[in-house]
Amino acid sequence: MNTPLQLSPGLTGVFSGNARVGATYRSQWDDVPVPFRTFSVYADRKFNCGREKPGFWSVGFAFNHDRAGDSRLTMMNLGGYASFTQSLGKRKRTFLTLGANLGMGQRGFDTDDLRSDSQYDDGTGTFNPSLRLDNEFDRTSLVFLDLGIGANLRFQAEHRKEDRFIGDNRTRLDVGFGLHNLSRPSMSFIDEQNINLPMRFAAYGDGLIQLTDKWDLQLSLQAQFQNPYREYVGVVGAQFHLNRQRGKEIVLMAAAGYRFNDAWFPMLELQFRNQLRVSASFDVNVSDFQVATGGNGGFELSVRYIFKKICPIPNVKYCPPFI
Repeated sequence: MNTPLQLSPGLTGVFSGNARVGATYRSQWDDVPVPFRTFSVYADRKFNCGREKPGFWSVGFAFNHDRAGDSRLTMMNLGGYASFTQSLGKRKRTFLTLGANLGMGQRGFDTDDLRSDSQYDDGTGTFNPSLRLDNEFDRTSLVFLDLGIGANLRFQAEHRKEDRFIGDNRTRLDVGFGLHNLSRPSMSFIDEQNINLPMRFAAYGDGLIQLTDKWDLQLSLQAQFQNPYREYVGVVGAQFHLNRQRGKEIVLMAAAGYRFNDAWFPMLELQFRNQLRVSASFDVNVSDFQVATGGNGGFELSVRYIFKKICPIPNVKYCPPFI
């Protein structure tokens, strides 16, 4: 939910504002000797200011960097995103967004800290780092092309009469999917092996229900599939509006999530002026790997900021001055 473009290109431009930037940092499994470090940053912009037509275009980009293990196995990708959003119906409370992305990726590793049985010296009976590894790699780095598509459908509740002067009805629902790695690029470091990156399918539903003037209920469910691998994540949270004054809005959210058969995580989030959002979470590992991790999964920090501006009125009729 904090890296929307990675979930689906159909979420490009799906936010309230004109432009959006965000970043996420994750540190996982620090208690074992193969920690993971993941960094992601994204930005997107809508071209809807001053438009009379019910549809508009959005563009964006996303960068990811992931490193893990003694080999410093690294995955990086930089992608460009584009989407088109069309309002459905006269009331303009339902929006369909179709998106796609095109990017380049790089995958590589370092053999300096890797060890194998072939480096055992029979003559001395000791380890000899100057001896070669068992595996002979044709390359330790490769570059690939990445393609993806996605769609999002947003349902926005209508204005409530008692809210017409202090804000909209906050109730909304997003449902959609993303299909990634359509080109199925080769991931092999050995010429004789043909290993392709499988396509990844993601489906999700994310909803906010306004309960009272100051309380909202947050619900989110996500599922991802990639060949034999499955991931299911559910989140339930409560938002409390500390301040609803225009231009000084402050919202605090406390939530709990569960990644099935892996970890559960508490999460805190602070929102300011409906523009700045800062959230932090920590995984409590419950899988069989907790024997090594001691239950300490990973810490994650996310920051997002939305830029808003007053759009010009498309058609303005000027009355002639009185003489």
